Amino acid sequence: MKDEQGFSENLWLDVLENGKGRQMKLLAAFTYTDKDGMRHTAPRDMVFDGGSIPRFFWRVIGSPYTGRARRAYPIHDLECGLARSAPTLSERWAMRKGADKLLHEMCVFLGVAWWRCAAIYRGVRIGAVSVMKKPANP
Repeated sequence: MKDEQGFSENLWLDVLENGKGRQMKLLAAFTYTDKDGMRHTAPRDMVFDGGSIPRFFWRVIGSPYTGRARRAYPIHDLECGLARSAPTLSERWAMRKGADKLLHEMCVFLGVAWWRCAAIYRGVRIGAVSVMKKPANP
């Protein structure tokens, strides 16, 4: 039986002071089930930075720590970390594109305005260039 699309629980976060306010830590596991029934679970104690959206885009789309879309960023950051661990550049890019599409899906599910969903997707695609050239653990 296919799981129903959506988030399974509340998002519990802690701001890490050593991250200058940009890094957050999950205080409980957090799961999103996508439209195909696949579960994406960010583990408790995962540290994330709210996506790779360049900060200058925040004025248009909002901070990744506020608004409806904020629940999508821990899952996106998890998927991006998995993408960075792929062995080849082409695999890393393909997985990263999938992570960014998943972020767009989650934003739509959360009721984010269509123009903001599009801007968030473009922002993370631009941000991907700076973080995907090298593997996570070279």
